[in-house]
Amino acid sequence: HAYVRDDPDYSVWLVVKRGSMDEIKRFAEEISRRVGARDYVVLSSIRTYKLSVKFDLERGISRSGPYAAIRPDPPRPESLGVTAGLLRSLSRLPLSPMPYREVAAKHGLPEDALVSLVPRLVEAGVLADPGAAIDGESAGFRFNGMVVMEPSGSPEELCRAAAGFPYSTHVVLRGSNRPSWRYPCYAMIHAVRRETVEEAAEELSRLARARSYRVIFSLGNLKPGVTR
Repeated sequence: HAYVRDDPDYSVWLVVKRGSMDEIKRFAEEISRRVGARDYVVLSSIRTYKLSVKFDLERGISRSGPYAAIRPDPPRPESLGVTAGLLRSLSRLPLSPMPYREVAAKHGLPEDALVSLVPRLVEAGVLADPGAAIDGESAGFRFNGMVVMEPSGSPEELCRAAAGFPYSTHVVLRGSNRPSWRYPCYAMIHAVRRETVEEAAEELSRLARARSYRVIFSLGNLKPGVTR
């Protein structure tokens, strides 16, 4: 991912995956030198607490599903009798009137057995929060606010509180290579109006008892068309 955002200090935000943190730091140093950046910060992902991108079309704001929390230690799918192929099929259901019937037939399973298995996989944290994926921007959700928060207590407690907020979609605990960057907790909020994001962010920071926070809005996607 690569976004232009309205943060006063860091306007271009990249998501990079490499084999080690040393490789990521070398990449950050090289690309910042190549583009002539004045400064940069590397924010490493420590733990994802929540991931559920759903939209309340009536209220015009994102709303996470009931199984949004990410378990830190889910069981291996094989221990529940699920193959990697079956898990992939359940993660990307076909767009059809009877999707589970199609998946069951593909993997040689009775449909009722598969339907009974799915809630167990969701409860165990093996299968992510189910639901149709829609393009939020096409549905009118043009304002995406990344709420970065400074904890008054432990960063983990702050992230757990943010994960319980119904309008946050992603909640991630991050480390930083710069001690001056005070915001380890990140939560995304999407809405059809900028003011709605700002109001929700203020409510989130108050309920989570953050010491301080910023709302950083996305201004442009530098890699449109990339699957998210």
